[in-house]
Amino acid sequence: MPAAATSARGLGVAVGLIAGVVFGLAGSGLPIAAPASAAPKTPTGMWRPYGALLDVVVVPDCDKTAGAAAIADPERRIYYCPTRVDYINRRAPGAGHFFFVHEFGHIALDSGDEREVDCWAAREFRKVADGAYYIEAAARFFMRFPRPDDKYGSGKERALRLRRCYADGGPAYP
Repeated sequence: MPAAATSARGLGVAVGLIAGVVFGLAGSGLPIAAPASAAPKTPTGMWRPYGALLDVVVVPDCDKTAGAAAIADPERRIYYCPTRVDYINRRAPGAGHFFFVHEFGHIALDSGDEREVDCWAAREFRKVADGAYYIEAAARFFMRFPRPDDKYGSGKERALRLRRCYADGGPAYP
């Protein structure tokens, strides 16, 4: 494992720092702590990996993400680009945290279906006190992109999907 890589289980505080600094929580007043071993609602409002997701390795590597905020690979690794996440958070504060949870969704579901993973992530945000904040931040960010994308749909479609899945847990599609 590269020196900069961190596993959610072995270094919970480091994962909290990644989420806190890279994914938009720095300065939010939210405490950064080790991840929970279960997935209850948390008073901090920050989603944390739990269960089997604690073994996911998180690695800062903008070359691996090829312009994306973060990507998950089949080896249970998430690569993220601090520069890209910072760009996203400057445009929609808090939206970067959605990308973090979304990538854990690929691993949790063992799925490459972006729409299904979006809905999983939105449902996960129902488990944290400030989940609506992050969903709305991501929705605002996605609304900036009107052109449809084969994997995600248009920005408006994606924003509506996140809101719907967060609000009622209901369907991942369209």
